[in-house]
Amino acid sequence: MADRHINMRGHEVRGVLDGRKTQHRLVLKPQPNEVDIHGLWYRMPGGGLSLNCYALPYQIGDRLWVRESFLAGIAFDENDMPTVREKIWYRATEPDLRWFSGESDSPSDRPPWRPSIHMPRWASRLTLTVTDVRVQRVQSISEDDADAEGVEYFCAGLYRDYLQGPDIGIDGARASFQSLWDSINAKRGHGWDTNPWVVALTFSVEQRNIDEVAA
Repeated sequence: MADRHINMRGHEVRGVLDGRKTQHRLVLKPQPNEVDIHGLWYRMPGGGLSLNCYALPYQIGDRLWVRESFLAGIAFDENDMPTVREKIWYRATEPDLRWFSGESDSPSDRPPWRPSIHMPRWASRLTLTVTDVRVQRVQSISEDDADAEGVEYFCAGLYRDYLQGPDIGIDGARASFQSLWDSINAKRGHGWDTNPWVVALTFSVEQRNIDEVAA
């Protein structure tokens, strides 16, 4: 078991906060080939080594602190006057933040958000505990698992089409996840049609910093 970070985009963070997202899939690197995979044993919790000593990057019991786009600074009151408090803002849930610009000495509607890769451990607000680890092809995802990935539901069986726009619906969670997957991974050479091997994580959630969570 280990503590490690995991990067999440805004829609993923909102899904975790809303209780919609309890699974997360990541491209397995390096990708096994068709010959290797049938004789390949992955190192699982309490399990043995593969013939190629290939170890999964995650195990059951690992704690993951979520890194997301953020901003740290001095808080301001309703009159745009600085207070003595320091504060962290999160882009996923505070996208319309009015930021006080020290350069112009006035509020700005374009805060200098910092990308998730720069978030320090102490600033994280979400801790995930891995409860299941699977290796599978991305196209093996079921309708229920796609729903657990936190894809956004509209109504009458329609989910968000992530390739077409925030207000465009598509039939079924799995089709929605396919569009989401391609919106992120197609340009990286791991699109849905290439059917890459992924590590599928299931996790429980605590909405607090990892160092406030009992190990």
